[in-house]
Amino acid sequence: MKPPLFLIICIATELLGLSIFFLGFFPFKSPVHGSASHDAFPAEPFFPNSSLSPPFFNRMVFVLIDALREDFALCSDDDPRMNFVCSKVADGRARAFRAMAHSPTVTMPRIKALMSGGIPGFVDVVMNFGSSAMTSDNLMTQLLHQNRKLVFYGDDTWMRLFPKHFIRSEGTTSFFVADYTEVDDNVTRHLDPELSFSDWDILVLHYLGLDHIGHLAGPHSPLVRPKLKEMDSVVERIFTSLQGSDVRSLLVVCGDHGMTAAGGHGGSSLSETATPLILLSPHWPTNNGEFMYPCFLERSEVHQIDMTPTLASLLGVPIPQNNLGTLIADAFEGFPARTKLSFAFKNAQQLVQVLNESMSDVSKEPSYQSYQHTRSAHHKWLVSDHDDRTSDLLADKILLQYVKAMNLMKEKLASNLTRYDLHAMAVGVFLIWMVRLLPVPLLYLSLCKQVLIALLTFDLTLSVTVAPFVMAVFTVITLMGHTAVCTSPHASPLLCSLTFTSLVLVAVSTLLACVLLLTQKSIPSLRVCPTSIAFLPSGVLSTSCIEEEHQVWYHWTTTLFFLMAASMVLDLRGPSPRPSSVSRVLTSQSFLVLLLLMILCRLARAWNRTGDKWKHLPDIGDWLMQPEHHWALSLCACASLIAIALLASERGSSQKENLLRWICCVSIYCHRAQNGALWLPLFSHDARAVVFARIAYSCILLLTASSVYQTLKGHSSWKGLQSSWVLLMSLLLRPHNLTLVAVIYLQSKCLGYISRHFRRMPSEFLAIMYSWMGSAAFFYQGNSNSVSSVDVSAGYVGLLDYRPLLIGLLITMATYSGPIFWFISLMRELTHTSSLQPCFLRVAHCLLFIRALPLSIYVIFITSERFHLFIWSVFSPKLLYEGTHLVMSSCFCLCLIIQHFFIKTKSQIS
Repeated sequence: MKPPLFLIICIATELLGLSIFFLGFFPFKSPVHGSASHDAFPAEPFFPNSSLSPPFFNRMVFVLIDALREDFALCSDDDPRMNFVCSKVADGRARAFRAMAHSPTVTMPRIKALMSGGIPGFVDVVMNFGSSAMTSDNLMTQLLHQNRKLVFYGDDTWMRLFPKHFIRSEGTTSFFVADYTEVDDNVTRHLDPELSFSDWDILVLHYLGLDHIGHLAGPHSPLVRPKLKEMDSVVERIFTSLQGSDVRSLLVVCGDHGMTAAGGHGGSSLSETATPLILLSPHWPTNNGEFMYPCFLERSEVHQIDMTPTLASLLGVPIPQNNLGTLIADAFEGFPARTKLSFAFKNAQQLVQVLNESMSDVSKEPSYQSYQHTRSAHHKWLVSDHDDRTSDLLADKILLQYVKAMNLMKEKLASNLTRYDLHAMAVGVFLIWMVRLLPVPLLYLSLCKQVLIALLTFDLTLSVTVAPFVMAVFTVITLMGHTAVCTSPHASPLLCSLTFTSLVLVAVSTLLACVLLLTQKSIPSLRVCPTSIAFLPSGVLSTSCIEEEHQVWYHWTTTLFFLMAASMVLDLRGPSPRPSSVSRVLTSQSFLVLLLLMILCRLARAWNRTGDKWKHLPDIGDWLMQPEHHWALSLCACASLIAIALLASERGSSQKENLLRWICCVSIYCHRAQNGALWLPLFSHDARAVVFARIAYSCILLLTASSVYQTLKGHSSWKGLQSSWVLLMSLLLRPHNLTLVAVIYLQSKCLGYISRHFRRMPSEFLAIMYSWMGSAAFFYQGNSNSVSSVDVSAGYVGLLDYRPLLIGLLITMATYSGPIFWFISLMRELTHTSSLQPCFLRVAHCLLFIRALPLSIYVIFITSERFHLFIWSVFSPKLLYEGTHLVMSSCFCLCLIIQHFFIKTKSQIS
């Protein structure tokens, strides 16, 4: 079998196995069709003919503010962001709760959860960009069946989920995040006319502006507070109108999800899952004028799905049959005791029905036994004769027992919610591992032989100094002992502080390394590459390692460069015959370049903190994004664009190409300035301005076309493609990352110089080194293994309307701009140092191996941990990222195969 065909078969098999595993691990849920009805359950236990009382509220205005975090609406005494809402909570006309959302925290799954009471699957993150009609039972359909008239304005996701439900509607595109004004104005302009109409029963308003501000500028942007004031005034207008009406009306204000410190969402952090739920009405029952909902006290915590049975009970419609939510007891404060117990009993019966469908023998379930006990107590309360006070106390006790039993049922149902297709998962694992095992009997292939020999025999330092390894062992032992003490009850506040620990460890380790470097000669050669590759899969075998994976890549890249620097020192101190003066100069220069490279690595990792444990700590990017440092951000962006233009203007570039690069850099700055992110007094702020972005796109396309033309003429095009990609990165990434782009570009220049002047490095080692730098660059940008770190705003740079395919492509290119840049840099280096055909095939095989090896381990690990507590919040997002990384690496391998055939054809012609 020819090596190119063998590689293509490996890639296809790997992707097929991953696709089958995905389908088994993320199965599409089959909703139970049909609708619930009032006749399905009696209103009271052992009274089959009992009926519910009429609905307490006849009208409802449902205001959903996208990305409304709890701390945005439920105020503190020193920071009231929504004054009117807080005033109504304080005087008892509103009842406020902290509503916790289940992951994934993206809009479409959250709307489904709010309306159905179910818990959407993680695959809904992908389906969020193409939602279709909701076929399972839900609150909107129940209201429609009860002949309620529905009106909607806002996010058009509702219109796709509930077609033909609304007598009037107008949608706005939720994915065009560059606009945060018009999307809300289009909703608010319908408000006064609708409030004057009396032909509707349910008015749904979905505001998108706050979410778009989060994606564009983050939760600390100066745009957030005015937007919250605007939403507060909308709530006030609605409440005032309802107050003047004779119809009992309810106003619901809530968020679908929150947002992280970077403005994204999709994960399971507290800032993404904690949302407010505020029920306002001028018609709440008054408990003798006393209300237990002051604004500044701690609020009850509920789940978002608890809103479904609560609203269904308040509006007098059946609870959707797939609901997993439980009644919010505090929302019924002041209601008659018999009414509250009737609502709870209906909710409990509905949950028992769902429990019966998911379990073979429900009678042994503790939650069901608790329900039966509470039902009997409820019946005794109905037939007994108590005075009013005693009766109310007993009713409250029974209500709490109902809530406890329902919460137990909800936990049980949530744990049994996902059913994995183990057969499909096993087939997927087999196909993925077959690619790992297939090369074993085929080692007679020259390709496999060459890759294996290169990986096992290449010695990075040839005689590596013992100092780095002693230092590493010493540091690990010290850290283990230090961590053990600092996590014990006897921890010292001084010694366990982060700053003190870092200073001591760095000082001791550096001193030890210097002493050993001057006194020791060498040790036998160590196989750095295979050792490090063998350790990489261990980074996916725990939640902490997945959340802090960036530390692995920061460590390996820095360690690699440190070993290379140590080897250079030994070359300069080597025994006779002493190296020539030219060789010593080149080695000294390479050593200085390596030092610069390590400094740049340290700067890049400090630019954006990522992960989970230390993400809250301030970083350089956070400092630049603060409004008071707008001048510093503009200065850094300007200097970075100048540096990028200078680095791209290399020897061999024509004046026209250099001019296009300078025009592109100026256009990028003007685009960001016109959008308000950077300072330039010539332009007024306009978030929808795209002229300069399109000028930059045009320059990038012209430069790319020029590179392709150079290829047709027989010259290498990777240098031009590298500069074009850097300019695209500068356009798509956020303004504070412009300096990071310049740093990464300078890193590639340093690494190219070292690979050409240090020692003759095998192409496989270059592939590993550049692949590691690409992985590090992925995290330098602020990415992580959480969905919330994806910067959605990058997909709308230069666009005025919603184009799903183009937006998805831009988001992908922005997210993986770092790894793609380092692959282009690798291709440039390979074409510069070698034009041999087998070189590209060996590199392709190497890239596929080092990318697929962690995935092969991970699919087995995640299968064994599929019932883990963090399966959806940590493991599942990591699986999505691993799959995307594999697809990206497969594309890289195909490019290498194409390059192989291109050189082969060129050599045959010549």
